[in-house]
Amino acid sequence: MFSKELQELDRNTVQYMIEEQQELLNEQQEQLHEQREQLCEQQIKLHEQRAVLNEQQTVINTLKAEIQALKTQLDKRS
Repeated sequence: MFSKELQELDRNTVQYMIEEQQELLNEQQEQLHEQREQLCEQQIKLHEQRAVLNEQQTVINTLKAEIQALKTQLDKRS
């Protein structure tokens, strides 16, 4: 009888450990899901920032070309 009680206790302990590990796994999966969502949001923001940067670079290039054209006009007048 004592052996059966120990065997049942061992089963309960193993079952408890399995449940604890499953809870830990579930928590880690949830954290991973949240981190993936954050990464996706950051990638969207990065894409938007790159688009703004490209627009600003286009404006800079246009202004440089205008400045160069004005310098050329000034040089011709001199």
